[in-house]
Amino acid sequence: MKLKQIERKTSETGMSPSDTLRVKGLVIMGKPIAEAIRSVKGEEESETMEISEKESHGDRYDVEKLRRIIRAQRSRLRNQGSTIERLKRERKSLLGKIRELEDEKSRLEKKLERIQYEYSKDLLLNRELSHKLKVIEKLQKKYADEKSRREALERDLDSLLQIRDMESSGDTTPIKIIETFTRDGIRRACSRWKIKTGDVLLLRSSEGGGSQTARILLDLGPRAIITEDKMSHQALEVFEGAEVPVIPVRSLHIGVHGDFGSVKTQDLNREIKKWKHRLNEKRKKEEEEELLKVITEYRAQRRRNHK
Repeated sequence: MKLKQIERKTSETGMSPSDTLRVKGLVIMGKPIAEAIRSVKGEEESETMEISEKESHGDRYDVEKLRRIIRAQRSRLRNQGSTIERLKRERKSLLGKIRELEDEKSRLEKKLERIQYEYSKDLLLNRELSHKLKVIEKLQKKYADEKSRREALERDLDSLLQIRDMESSGDTTPIKIIETFTRDGIRRACSRWKIKTGDVLLLRSSEGGGSQTARILLDLGPRAIITEDKMSHQALEVFEGAEVPVIPVRSLHIGVHGDFGSVKTQDLNREIKKWKHRLNEKRKKEEEEELLKVITEYRAQRRRNHK
């Protein structure tokens, strides 16, 4: 009832779905509805004032770029808000199924107790009781599977919320983990984390990943790739050609948060800068070697012509 009241009030004030989600979060944490609406609207006004300030210093800020960034951030928050709402609905549905299974399990266990009371130990082996026991075992397995799925959904929801907070703060960069450098490993990670352009990815295992697998990963538009082991030469060439940094995990201090990681943004930027510098130096050296080869061949040709 309170959530419908929030939706009605935010609709009257013309607030976006993402702002409405933020108001709900504040109310859930204990703020009155009116105060939560004022707080969210105040943040929007603060963003507008900050952009106005930066417009007055044209030599330092690109206003249009700031607006695009803000629009992109809001779009990202709306998309994540939709994902979170969907996960919450799935969680609610699973909780209902689990309650039904628990009730059914309890009912069957009580029925089993009555059967055990009514029949002697010799009759416990009869067909009907054996069937009931199998039904209970099946239900217990189904209950355990549903419970595991619910717990996994809850972990993913918590992880998505933490990732959104990190992206909003800017001080820490979230790291989405890909367990194996294979088509299937990439597909599973995309399904779980909703990998998007600009994400930082961690490869647990680079084994088996060649140039084709690298191109699949490259199509996702990662900002950087962190590796825990040595990547194949063919895959490295693909990433170097696209200027996507490949950074060893030992170069960074990675924080672990359940099923995903994080790194200080300034540390990540430093390592990316180092990687780009090394790549430029490597390309310069290759160009110099190629030029030297041409000069050597030219001189050899001239000597042959003068003989």
